[in-house]
Amino acid sequence: MLDTLPRGLPESLLDFCRSISPERPRFVRSLPRQDAVQSMCFVNVANRVLERGGATEFGWAIWHLSGAYFEAEHHGIWRKPNGDLLDVSPQFNRYPKILFLPDPTAFYDSKKFRPN
Repeated sequence: MLDTLPRGLPESLLDFCRSISPERPRFVRSLPRQDAVQSMCFVNVANRVLERGGATEFGWAIWHLSGAYFEAEHHGIWRKPNGDLLDVSPQFNRYPKILFLPDPTAFYDSKKFRPN
């Protein structure tokens, strides 16, 4: 499987992110729920919010295929009651962290698919 987790924040990546959201991307620890389903982040986060409080942080998981492209995948992570961020959904390559770009305008609507 291809390694697509960005290793840093080069200016080209920051330019890409600025074209999507004025927020700054940040690396967020990934600790999937044991019962979490891959590619179902919004459900996974909603379940965690019901269990432990907090909220869904909407935005984009940022991926990078070196020398080829950047990709923004609509994604949600858990904002704990103390404000810390945690990705509770499993990722394809089981990364210990992801690059997350917050975007409060990218809320989840089950009737509106947001393409990468």
